[in-house]
Amino acid sequence: MSTKVSGQLTRLHETHTCFIPLQYPLIFPYEEGGYQEDIPVRDCHKYGQSRKRIRISLREFIAFRIQDRKVEFGNVVNSRRLFQQFLVDTYTMIEAQSLSFIRNNQNLIRSDILNGLQ
Repeated sequence: MSTKVSGQLTRLHETHTCFIPLQYPLIFPYEEGGYQEDIPVRDCHKYGQSRKRIRISLREFIAFRIQDRKVEFGNVVNSRRLFQQFLVDTYTMIEAQSLSFIRNNQNLIRSDILNGLQ
């Protein structure tokens, strides 16, 4: 999605908070449902173990949004063909986030692979 600001064309990143509500105004008419990278994982301590991750991933957020609930009307699930397009777009968002992690953390990834090769 691109926006024009003072004569320049700027690109809105896929993980921006406003991306999903702006891309799908029929599904999210009140601009709710934007993904934020600082959503904490709810504290649940199982058998004295601590969590490795403390933030919700984009995949977990999308999985939460597409669940059909009895207590609220599911605009996302009941939007038929738009729901299918939403799933395709969110899948590409998740894959793009994964690829950007790999691109930005090459030193960490390669050091883990090459650690035992001396």
